[in-house]
Amino acid sequence: MTVKSIADIAREEISKLAGFGAMLATLFLLVITLAGMAVVVANALHNSPWGFFSVFATIPIAIFIGIYFENGCVPVKSKRLLSLV
Repeated sequence: MTVKSIADIAREEISKLAGFGAMLATLFLLVITLAGMAVVVANALHNSPWGFFSVFATIPIAIFIGIYFENGCVPVKSKRLLSLV
């Protein structure tokens, strides 16, 4: 069973232009959803010292873990387990 996106289905069933339109519509919906979540998170963290700490501690930790995983220091099975945590 192959999994197809909405854009792939529209491209095959209707036309290439319809597939491109479906792709743009999907991208637009995802961007709007992400922006809405960003507003919610920003309002929740407003004037919170722990919110400031959480945001600015997360970025260096994510960069460190990305570099650590990329260098091959962790086996593949452990990467999958750690990425779920």
